[in-house]
Amino acid sequence: MQQDPIGPPPDFPPPHWSSPEPVTMASSKENNKKKKKSKKNKDNGNMPSQEEFFICLQKIKYAFNLLGKLNGLLKNPSAPDFVHILFSSLGFLVSHCPRDLPLSVTVPLLTEAALQLLSQEITHEEDHLWVSLGHAWNTP
Repeated sequence: MQQDPIGPPPDFPPPHWSSPEPVTMASSKENNKKKKKSKKNKDNGNMPSQEEFFICLQKIKYAFNLLGKLNGLLKNPSAPDFVHILFSSLGFLVSHCPRDLPLSVTVPLLTEAALQLLSQEITHEEDHLWVSLGHAWNTP
């Protein structure tokens, strides 16, 4: 049986995701203490791990697929507006992640509808970024 090409990437959502807990003033103070301690323990500063970058890039591809499917149905902001928002985030991620990582994000592949939306809506700068991401970002 073939999977839905728009379906979520494998292992989505990641197993470490959980439902948010209600925040109280006391728990907020405890969390701040924990954050301060955990920041001291991190060797890589505030940068996400390579796995976190990879997952985020997968989610952006999935978002493009959803926008392709919802194009014409979304209003204020429209699907093209979301495309530009996602490209802004994508540009930031690509400039901060390991150089070859975006090329390795093959799942999910972009759908025909997503590729059509992107080809119609992106700016020259966004197009340059899109092409630089490689084959897995440009073919269905």
